[in-house]
Amino acid sequence: MSNSKHAQIQRRAKKELSRRDFLRYSGSLVAATALNPRLLLPLSNPLDTSGPTLRSLAQKIIAPSGKPFKIGIYLEPGDTNDPTGIPEQLASQQFNHRVNKGTQISQNYAPNQWSFTSADSLLQKASLAQQTMLGELIWSWEGSIPNWIKNGGYNRDQLIAIIQAHIGTMLTRYKGRIGAYEVVNEAHHPGPAPGDWWEAHIGSDYVQIAFQAARQADLTAVLIYNHYCNETIYGINYNITKNDIDNLKSQGLVDAVGIQLHLWSSRPTKSDVIAAMQSYGLPVWVTEFDSYQLSWVGDPPQEQATITQSMMEAALESGVCECFTNWGISDKNSVWEASNKPCLWDENNDAKPNYYAMQQVLNANVTLVNDIFLPLVIR
Repeated sequence: MSNSKHAQIQRRAKKELSRRDFLRYSGSLVAATALNPRLLLPLSNPLDTSGPTLRSLAQKIIAPSGKPFKIGIYLEPGDTNDPTGIPEQLASQQFNHRVNKGTQISQNYAPNQWSFTSADSLLQKASLAQQTMLGELIWSWEGSIPNWIKNGGYNRDQLIAIIQAHIGTMLTRYKGRIGAYEVVNEAHHPGPAPGDWWEAHIGSDYVQIAFQAARQADLTAVLIYNHYCNETIYGINYNITKNDIDNLKSQGLVDAVGIQLHLWSSRPTKSDVIAAMQSYGLPVWVTEFDSYQLSWVGDPPQEQATITQSMMEAALESGVCECFTNWGISDKNSVWEASNKPCLWDENNDAKPNYYAMQQVLNANVTLVNDIFLPLVIR
């Protein structure tokens, strides 16, 4: 080969990347950007949170189902009605999943008469924000049950028909739009009085009846059994949850277990939470998470961040958790009172250390294979 021909080939090689090299280099860049999106583009964020949003990270984590991990939010009434509108902005910006209480039995206003206003409004917000949604159906607490039911003098068969009608109506209306439901919430709980209203008036089998109605109404919906104090095997409702789950699972009526993590003063260990999650034999959804700042520790905000980190790690390391939902946006609007500071944002809607702890754990668990460019790199 002549020297001039060789030089010409070298110049062309320098000028043109091969397809394999291009994909290799671009794939590396995309992988790095997955861990820190701000390497290429500034974060579009008018609010006071730095770094990638929680939802942008969760979207790059593959849940056991093979779908993106759900990082969820429930807005307290104070958040929803906040005149600044900031909690709603944060909900849309930071989370890819939302809770809808507008499907509860409380929306059954009279025999065969429902209000869909609340559910429709929340569904519209979730749709605009491209969020999945969890509905709630039957809650055992007396305060959630309409007066016309409590005071109607209905017998067992009539109450069963009311439950079936409510569940059938809601799941039929929102089929294909709400993909998961807490079918029964806090069943058989030991107190405070009067305990489980439905169990007192129907019997313990109301749980099975409710799940049968839900399965019949929407075969595609994820049906969840939800409870509190069931996040470790030492919790007062662990055995209650396990027994109901085993019964429902044997009949093919339940798809997931809901775990509430309202950590007021308790601080469960990560290993205990993982063990409980794995013991149920079903996917787990953390449906309600918050933690009080403990006034008696040396550094309450940092201790709160530490337990938040531990619980987020437990969810992801368990290998069975599909969803992690936060309860409330802002401390000032929390149902647990602002002085307990349970949320990820403070009374000024500024992100707290526990927010950044959650962000850090999600960032550390980003699944690069979920990136759209990686299959091209390894082809």
